[in-house]
Amino acid sequence: MLDKKLSVIIPVYNVEKFLSATINSVVSQTYKNTEIILVNDGSTDKSLEICRKFEKTDSRIKVVDKQNEGVSSARNAGINASTGEYIAFVDSDDIVLPNIYESMILKIEKTNAQIAICNIYDVLILKNGSEEVGLIDHNMSDNTVFEKEQIYNKMILPWMGIGEKTQITNCINSVFNKVYKTELIKGNNILYREDLRVGEDSEFVIRTLLNAESLVFDSNIGYKYMRHNQDSLTHKCMKDLFYIKCKRYEIFKELVPEYCSSEEETAYKFFRFERECLEHFAKLPYKEYCSLIKPIWDNTILKMSYKKFYKNIDNDFQSKILKIRNKNDFNTYCKFTYKNQRAYRIKLVFSKIKQLMVNRFQKGE
Repeated sequence: MLDKKLSVIIPVYNVEKFLSATINSVVSQTYKNTEIILVNDGSTDKSLEICRKFEKTDSRIKVVDKQNEGVSSARNAGINASTGEYIAFVDSDDIVLPNIYESMILKIEKTNAQIAICNIYDVLILKNGSEEVGLIDHNMSDNTVFEKEQIYNKMILPWMGIGEKTQITNCINSVFNKVYKTELIKGNNILYREDLRVGEDSEFVIRTLLNAESLVFDSNIGYKYMRHNQDSLTHKCMKDLFYIKCKRYEIFKELVPEYCSSEEETAYKFFRFERECLEHFAKLPYKEYCSLIKPIWDNTILKMSYKKFYKNIDNDFQSKILKIRNKNDFNTYCKFTYKNQRAYRIKLVFSKIKQLMVNRFQKGE
């Protein structure tokens, strides 16, 4: 009988426009034995007021009000406040489909798995209010169970780029398409890393997967990941992005011995870090850009990588960087990469616009 309590943890920070819809989607779940923990992380808009109104109308809802310390801290506060046998996480601007918790918990109860994982709708909300909907599908049959060895070899290693990547890995990165047995999380003292602002989800998921004895797949689509007015040219710049990527590298290397087990694998991982960070920082004014890429220029792993694996570099961008590095010319590195990445960002935007037009034409809009 499905009578065990589910704790649904929702971190809340300045989401007054979307919060009510999110909470309503959880309140209306067919699985009723829930506690809904709204963790207000120092919101400055009306989010806390909305949380309090829901708390008054539904006894299952409790509000944790705390100072702003980030989503990881908020989720950890929710874990500490939870009293259920199961835990699920929801982002405060997303939608949970009506019967997914009942479906996933039923599968856990039948198979004695410690995690259930469902499929996701990836929904991009355009400025005109229309939606572009994609499916993130684990592509596994309903009720398929993975034991510990399969979790490691077919999920964790491929997600880290080791072995053949399959569709299963598309669903690993998210915490919100899963239901966890609380004993898995609390019994292994698993909390979110509060020193990560990017990738805290995947780090948390990887540690739960490493500790899980088994998981079960639910073929239903249970969660709508809502992306509101995404615009790659106006996103807030994460000025510590390179530091975060290096930190994640250290964490994953510690968790999984096979991760970047050779100097060559590490080199190409850091080549990618460099390219991604240069592209991200290129949205900023030139002077600020130069100050942010100095740690990339000085990074010892990248210096070793360009020196040791230069024969393997087969793209024009990195070949030019190699020549600049050989001359030890940081100013030229700044000028060349800034110009290149600004042009690359503009190209990406036009490519996205073109694809949207193609999609609308195919739909007959």
